[in-house]
Amino acid sequence: MAARPGAGAGPRLGRVRPGRDVVRVGRGAPTEASAPLLFARHHPPPGAAARRWRPLAEPADVLLFAGAAPVVDRGEGPAGVGVRFGFLPEDTDLPDTAGWPVLFVDLLERDRSGPCRVHAAGRPLLLQAEADVTVTGPAGESRTLPARGGRVVVDALDQQGLYTLASAGREAWVAVVPPLVTTPPAAAALSAPTSPPAPRRQPWVLASLALLALVLVLSRRWATPLAWPALVLAGIALADPRPGGEPGQVVLAVDTSDSMPRDETPAAVDALRRRLPAATTQIEGAGEVGRAHAGGPPTLGGRRTRHGPLIAAAARLAGPGGVIVLLTDGRAEDGPVASPLPVVVVPARAAAPDARVLGARALRLGPQVFVHATLAADREVAATVTVGEVSLPVALGPDARAVQAVVPAGAQVIEVRVAAAGDPVAANDALPVAVEGGRPPAAVVVGGGAVGWAESAGLGAREVPGAGLVEAGAGLGLVRAMFIHDQPAATFPPAVTAGLARWVAAGGVLVLAGRADAFGPGGWAGTPLDDLSPLRADPREPAASRVRVALALDRSGSMAREAGGIGPEAVGTLAASLAGSLRPRDEVGVLAFGLDAEALLAPTPVEKLTADGLQVPALVRGGTRLGPALALARRQLAGAQERVLVVLSDGRFSDAEAPALEAEAAALEGAGVRVVAVLTGEDPSREPLASLARRTGGTVVQAAGGQVERYATAGVLGAVSDGFFAPGGPVVAGSGWAARVGGAPPAVDRRVRVAARPEARVLAEAGGDPLLAEWAIGQGRVIALATDRWDLGADQWAALLAPAVAPRPADAALELEDGLLVFQGLAEDPPPHGLVVVEGQGGSVAVPWHPVGPGRAVAALPPGDTEVLTISSPSPRGAVQARVTRPPPAELRATGADAGAVALQARLSGGRVAEVGDAAAAVAALRGRQPGTPLAPWLLLLAVLALALDAARWAGLGRPLAVSTGRRRPFGRT
Repeated sequence: MAARPGAGAGPRLGRVRPGRDVVRVGRGAPTEASAPLLFARHHPPPGAAARRWRPLAEPADVLLFAGAAPVVDRGEGPAGVGVRFGFLPEDTDLPDTAGWPVLFVDLLERDRSGPCRVHAAGRPLLLQAEADVTVTGPAGESRTLPARGGRVVVDALDQQGLYTLASAGREAWVAVVPPLVTTPPAAAALSAPTSPPAPRRQPWVLASLALLALVLVLSRRWATPLAWPALVLAGIALADPRPGGEPGQVVLAVDTSDSMPRDETPAAVDALRRRLPAATTQIEGAGEVGRAHAGGPPTLGGRRTRHGPLIAAAARLAGPGGVIVLLTDGRAEDGPVASPLPVVVVPARAAAPDARVLGARALRLGPQVFVHATLAADREVAATVTVGEVSLPVALGPDARAVQAVVPAGAQVIEVRVAAAGDPVAANDALPVAVEGGRPPAAVVVGGGAVGWAESAGLGAREVPGAGLVEAGAGLGLVRAMFIHDQPAATFPPAVTAGLARWVAAGGVLVLAGRADAFGPGGWAGTPLDDLSPLRADPREPAASRVRVALALDRSGSMAREAGGIGPEAVGTLAASLAGSLRPRDEVGVLAFGLDAEALLAPTPVEKLTADGLQVPALVRGGTRLGPALALARRQLAGAQERVLVVLSDGRFSDAEAPALEAEAAALEGAGVRVVAVLTGEDPSREPLASLARRTGGTVVQAAGGQVERYATAGVLGAVSDGFFAPGGPVVAGSGWAARVGGAPPAVDRRVRVAARPEARVLAEAGGDPLLAEWAIGQGRVIALATDRWDLGADQWAALLAPAVAPRPADAALELEDGLLVFQGLAEDPPPHGLVVVEGQGGSVAVPWHPVGPGRAVAALPPGDTEVLTISSPSPRGAVQARVTRPPPAELRATGADAGAVALQARLSGGRVAEVGDAAAAVAALRGRQPGTPLAPWLLLLAVLALALDAARWAGLGRPLAVSTGRRRPFGRT
């Protein structure tokens, strides 16, 4: 079967049997809406869309979807096989992509003799062909590959699209699609002891022959004896003879992957070295070339085998006339590969049987764990299986054998291990298994005081510091809830807060709570924590008056960073932080003062403020006067409804006792300006700023480092909202209390003033202010509690945190299938988009999902050691998490030499299969010679000399001169 775009009026179907296979295109009014086309198999999306289509009623075996609707299916009935299309090809751009032949491969997948197949880019393709194969790529370029032993290896299939294969009058097609995994890098180039490439002399020889022929024609010297030797010599030079070359180089290539027997491989290398020529070069590697050297024991321990880089490097080292000796078990993920030189394949033999663990599953049943494991061996052998602390004798063979054991509960991961005498491969003897079931949902608590809340809800809580979230990030995949309790915003770096937003959107439950160091007092205003919270750190009502803030910065030498101050370079950061805590219509002005005061920024609305454009004040020496700063700030704040002056200083002023300072303080008090004093530096003085703050209804705090921004913003919001802290008292239940918490709301001891966002659902209030609220972000939820003490009952905490305790949706699952991560959800749901996070001992890796149908997507499993992995992903119905075991490579699941692969590799390269003792004879039979001394220049020189002698003879050189008699000869007579 084949489908080739552009052939005829529509798709050309091969091997469709009249009366049995029927293709029907849907009729009726189509849907006039564009929808992406998705395969129902493991293929990546074709990158095409349907412009006009109609969904199929009662679909059978669906092959293609338009969005979530089936548009191509295949079914069998009494009349034969039927295929239905819900679109016309001209109503899509699918025929212009590699997805068109992919569709028809799935369409008649039960008829395997069709000449169209799907192939992943970057991997070689093995074909059966008796004659040479011509390959034509998507861009129209062609090349011909020779057939050896009825096989052809097609490499360089790197470009996505449709390739045409032609051989002996037959034609087939290959649809090359992007691979789900990244193609391994090519091996590094090695310096080869080969002869330099011969210069191209053919053009010069042909030019010489043409010149000689021209001379012979013009001179009419056909019978000249010296002309013919020149022509013969030039013709021989055209063949470029090089007699007497050295024998070709022999390269011993050693497969050092984990599947090679650890004791027999070094012994086989030593035996081969003693039999092969002394100048043999040895290279070794597994997935890529590890090293090249003169000889010695190989270094085993590669995870997987790829013959391509190893044979390519060996061919470069051997050069013309060389031979490659490949010691391998034949189990390579890239299969037999093409080689320009003959390959003598020596299969690796192990003396003892290899026992291996194929798979296992562990299920917690109360106080015990039930383990079911599957094992096998390449030959009959008596082995011992250890499951946790339980050991069992078992007889193994080529057929899989099941073993069951019951072990005490406790560990979350149980190892299944098999041991047999002389086992040659250790990499497949053990398999870790994650225990399923019985584990409470996990929670992380940042800040003390909330561990009891989490445990009351049935969560398994552990407390970590705020900075520890960075280190614990790789282990948060199974965390269902996170508590941030009384932690300032400065505790969390930007990377953590950004990760929190993604984690919540993926289905996590975040609880934000506290009082003294949370919300407004914790500097949350204007930060990502405030954006996540349904309760705003700014407690003002939406219709509150517009606020104007003047930020006065002491620029004396004592405010330098070296002296404990913030330094002038932090002005922009401080102004931006202050503006971030205000509303867009509020205004901010900035001034600096020393002996006098200067305006750095006139009062500017927050929505138009550009902190990067602020002038940086220069530090000055000498006394510092506060009076000019107060006067300039009073002028900047004139006319505003709510006025706040923030003074950042060490509190030491030369005019502290001056009458003018008292007059300015009285003027500020009369104008209703509230002063927030932030004392910084190594040894700040509280007066006179403390008195000024008290008489104006403001506040004074002492801060250093990153606390300056927090206290400045908190002080401003506290000044315009009559303070942050409020007493406790009775709690009034909101409209959602009964459904989400239940019972009577207990009184609260103390709280912090906050405001609810319009989109939030307020569950409880105290003193007219919101106390408990929640809202949804993506698939997750954020719960905010404006207190650090509240005596809810265990049942109330469990109800409030039920989204974190509830089991994952049963209609979505993460699992492993054939080395791929597979997400399977409901058919009516779209497949997940974005990244799936795979976490192991080496850290976390995010890989993209490839949608392959409604509710289904696949992703590549990152390579690595055999271990238990935690995988987590967003989904349309909430975050999905699972623990799976990364299996060992495929070559370790079926060990021992693969005789078929070994023979095929030798046949494709024109080589042989030989045992260690016969390898030298096979090399001698296949070994050629390197090019010897080139004779073409000397042959051309002889040709030139012959031509020169003939020219001299023609010119009469060497004959005696004739003496003239003076008589004239008749014309035309000699």
